Amino acid sequence: MRVRKRWCLVVAALAAVSACGGDAAPDSAPVTTLPIAPTTTSTTVGVDEIPDEITVEYVQRVMDALDESWGEMFRQYKADEGPTVDNHAWLAELYAEPAYGQMEDLLGEIAGDEFDGIREEPSDPVTEVLQVVSATPECIFVSDQRDYGGIFSSGYEVSPGYLQLVPAPTQVSIRNPTAWRVSREVTAEGRTVEEVIDPCGDES
Repeated sequence: MRVRKRWCLVVAALAAVSACGGDAAPDSAPVTTLPIAPTTTSTTVGVDEIPDEITVEYVQRVMDALDESWGEMFRQYKADEGPTVDNHAWLAELYAEPAYGQMEDLLGEIAGDEFDGIREEPSDPVTEVLQVVSATPECIFVSDQRDYGGIFSSGYEVSPGYLQLVPAPTQVSIRNPTAWRVSREVTAEGRTVEEVIDPCGDES
């Protein structure tokens, strides 16, 4: 079987403001006021939002959500023994071109090989975001390691690479709870980012 080595809702938690106050007692009794709990607000930006500052931590949470959805998609794909209309729609929520076409090709090869070399119970891919190379509200480009070893039973090695994300064109959904889709997934193969790709631009 030919196996390709690389391819390219956390909702914002806002703590409730809580306060406790005692009722006033009769004039003849002392008045006791219970302490007010401090107000706390989380600064974590949800993956369904595009923050002003795009950090490794934010992109990591985005990729965790996309990887979880990818795993669910692939397990359904395997149960269906190949592509379906629903599978194409699911992929379109996770990927933009050219990564969409590359992933369709990969899945087609896997189905054509009758899932030979695929684990009986595939798990989710695991992405480690290493560095944000370039980021704007319209594009994120990071160095990463994306591990598909939980899908393939053999013949797979993890290698460094680069991921490009672009904004998803529609509102978030169960299948993609983030504001982003993967548009490119590139194997580094020992090259620097300048030798591989123009961040948030065209491949060189």
